[in-house]
Amino acid sequence: ITVIQLLWVNLIMDSFASLALATEDPNRVPGLKEFLLNRKPYPRTQALLSKIMVRNMVFHAVWQLAILLFLIFGTTLPPKPNAEIKCRIQMPKPNAETQ
Repeated sequence: ITVIQLLWVNLIMDSFASLALATEDPNRVPGLKEFLLNRKPYPRTQALLSKIMVRNMVFHAVWQLAILLFLIFGTTLPPKPNAEIKCRIQMPKPNAETQ
């Protein structure tokens, strides 16, 4: 991928996010904007990630890993231990003339 292609991909992807933010109604929940602007800042000692956020991140990581492992390894079943393996390539049978 060239630099120009990377810039175009970045422009397209960022434009969707900016449109989503620009078209959101700031007064969707009455009083939310005033509450957020007037509340005191969090103290420096407070954790950046809450326990609920960490729990949700771990849950989603495990869920995505399970789906990924299923898609990679779960779609083909291993052969049974005593099953005869069929070969698609048939070897020519030797005849008396070639030996």
